[in-house]
Amino acid sequence: MSENNEIIEKMRKTPLKYSQTFMLQHIHSCKYLSFSRLGDNASEYFLELTEIPAQSSYFTLEACYNYQDEISQYIAFDSQLYIAMKI
Repeated sequence: MSENNEIIEKMRKTPLKYSQTFMLQHIHSCKYLSFSRLGDNASEYFLELTEIPAQSSYFTLEACYNYQDEISQYIAFDSQLYIAMKI
């Protein structure tokens, strides 16, 4: 567990990059945001909080416009972007 905390502290000081994989953790409950399929329909998903992170807890940050990631791999503070599921 302390190894995870060390990684979290290191990443806390690292700028975000486009297409970087990350997880979101709820501050108060310490649960992880995950996505799941809605029934048998493969194209519909819902978000939920889970105790243990899984593959469905991974997201990426994607540029809204082509020029954004051509200028720099790092995300500027006021950039418009998409949060995408990492499938």
